[in-house]
Amino acid sequence: ADIIPPAQVSQSRAIIQEDWLTDFEVNKSRINDIIQKCKQRNIQVLIVSMPQTKIYESYLNQNKLSKIKATCSEFQTKNPNDVFYLNLFDDARFFEEDFYDADHLNNEGALKCSKIVNDYLTSIEK
Repeated sequence: ADIIPPAQVSQSRAIIQEDWLTDFEVNKSRINDIIQKCKQRNIQVLIVSMPQTKIYESYLNQNKLSKIKATCSEFQTKNPNDVFYLNLFDDARFFEEDFYDADHLNNEGALKCSKIVNDYLTSIEK
């Protein structure tokens, strides 16, 4: 069987998932509604940007990616002590061997990610 080069797979996945929309107002409103409902119930919210391979990231719409990260950070800034943003998107603790494919962790990567998230949650506990 022919093996498809990782760069080609990454590029294909990035293209398939791209919708070129950068107006996040509807989704921001929905997330904000969830945050407000959680606040009413004294529930903290954790937003996590999951890790991706470097090659996959290189094929993404960088303007959109930047806006997504800024939007997630904004939720945290506007809701201190209620919303936390953990950006693992390009976290240096993840390596190519942690991934099943361009944008999904394998079992070892998922375990590593789970430990990182757990450590983060432990660090923000009230």
